[in-house]
Amino acid sequence: MVVALCATTIFTSCRNDDDDNAGFEIRATNIANLPAEIRAQIETVKAEIDGYIIGEAPFGNSFRLQLRSVPQRFLEPIFGNVRGFEIDAFYAFDRNGNVLGYFFLGDIPERYGETWEAFQAIWLYVDRDATIRDEDEDGLIMHLDLRRGWNTVYVHVTYDEGQGKDRFTSQRPAGANLRWYFESWDESWWD
Repeated sequence: MVVALCATTIFTSCRNDDDDNAGFEIRATNIANLPAEIRAQIETVKAEIDGYIIGEAPFGNSFRLQLRSVPQRFLEPIFGNVRGFEIDAFYAFDRNGNVLGYFFLGDIPERYGETWEAFQAIWLYVDRDATIRDEDEDGLIMHLDLRRGWNTVYVHVTYDEGQGKDRFTSQRPAGANLRWYFESWDESWWD
């Protein structure tokens, strides 16, 4: 017997002209996987798109970064009539403007095997309030309650013997032990 899975989407949105929570603050402390020799070189942390700086902060073993509103020209359709922009990492720069690596907030396994799960926080800017409920047969599940402006979205990825599932939610997952990580930028793979 073949069972057909069907995707369901519940979507509502409304334009909200109130404050779009510009100035949304990101705080990163106790950063894992950050070698001392790289830590000493980091001057600033940035989030930007095509030269437009969304947020920038000095680095001193941690950072506090304010995210600005994103101009309409950078927003892309994401769900129905909702337009948005996503940040999943913040880039570390030395005093000469060179990228040294990036910071992200997650809970990642030490090793990947036949079965594993991981979590990551991303930041999503949207141009209007929206509620998104979506599930598809490929394992993508979205349960989002978004407010105009910046929102923290949690991604929960599970993998079990060849089957992956991605869940996006506005609520921090109960099993997530999120912490800040640093990944070095190795440009040698571009060559």
